[in-house]
Amino acid sequence: MSVVCVSYRTISLNELEADHIIFEENKARSVLSDLVKLSEISEVILLSTCLRTEIYVELDKFHVGIEYIYSVLSKHTEIDSELLAKIGTVYFEDQAVLHLFNVASGLESVVVGEGEILGQVKKAQLIAQELHSTGPQLNLLFKNAIEVGKKVRHDTQLSSGITSMAHASVAITASHIGSRFSSMNISVLGAGEMGRTVVKALVERHGAKSITIINRSISNAENLAKKFSISYDNFANLLSSIKTSEVLFVATSSSDLLLTAEMLTKVMDQRDTPLVVCDLSVPRNVEHEVAYVKGVTLFDINDITRFVEKNKESKSVAVQMAQTIVNEKLIDYKNALEFKGIEPLITELVSRIDQLKLEFLKKNLKDKSSYSKDEVEQLLNQLTSAIAHLPISQLKDNTRSAKDQKLIDATKLLFGLE
Repeated sequence: MSVVCVSYRTISLNELEADHIIFEENKARSVLSDLVKLSEISEVILLSTCLRTEIYVELDKFHVGIEYIYSVLSKHTEIDSELLAKIGTVYFEDQAVLHLFNVASGLESVVVGEGEILGQVKKAQLIAQELHSTGPQLNLLFKNAIEVGKKVRHDTQLSSGITSMAHASVAITASHIGSRFSSMNISVLGAGEMGRTVVKALVERHGAKSITIINRSISNAENLAKKFSISYDNFANLLSSIKTSEVLFVATSSSDLLLTAEMLTKVMDQRDTPLVVCDLSVPRNVEHEVAYVKGVTLFDINDITRFVEKNKESKSVAVQMAQTIVNEKLIDYKNALEFKGIEPLITELVSRIDQLKLEFLKKNLKDKSSYSKDEVEQLLNQLTSAIAHLPISQLKDNTRSAKDQKLIDATKLLFGLE
């Protein structure tokens, strides 16, 4: 098993955005559909989040398969396949398994202990199953990865404190304004998962009360607003809402710029109080030049990432504990794979014994309601002889010289003999 990775660890955020290497669900399905066309690819799952795209794959021919993966990525991103090969990282076998376990545990995330990644791993497997691009090998791998992720979150403090980019965006803004959210007018653009997490953090961690959800789908905005007893508005009224806001969080899945420097300049000309804008979208929805608009302080995903890096030290103990769990689970997974290889043999052996038992009972069982002790003992002896007959005969027929010591040793091991 191998995995091809392109993430924030190998290229910058600007390149991730410019190269369109992050795939939304429909695009991910299209990429998967192209990948399974290669006969050398027997199974494949694509995991694409806001800061990474990874392709987990079972290959019959390694080099042919990897080259094809880069060619498919090139087709869907318009990046030269040779450049993709330079910025991509390939892991295989144990290192690939370890990488996925680390990803599912939140150890590979910008925000260590990130909660959303486990759901994204589950979603990636589900999409692959719907498209029939995965099979027994990758399904077993992802099943174990999800179990590892759950155990890390249950047994360590890795998922405490800041556990998402949404939490980090609230934290970096709080560090700038002095945690005065409870007395401020706040707008949140986006009613999806990110927007919901931002609102939850504002309400539950900082006691914010005056929040307005803005979204293209007014029904989604209304549903989120009802859940937290806050206000909502239509996307068409975005600039009007910003005029009365002191803080704006932008948390959408849009691939377009939603706020430009020109738009914010017009808004700021009509007010005399400062505005903090925090854009946690990837690709960014707020034009970079907004940072130069008078009265506006802009935090984007780069700022949030740097803020998170400075706060990683507080989770160092939890990281060590999580890594220990991951390493132990890697060993368990490898052992399970080795055992899985002999499962058909064990099934066949049990089936053969059952067959011998049924044949014996049919032939020897008398039509009466009870048996004496001697009769039971005699029947058991006959059954034992019937079951042992074939392996004993095979042992005798195949151990006629000193060269057959391995078979003798194996028999001793199987039956616990001295």
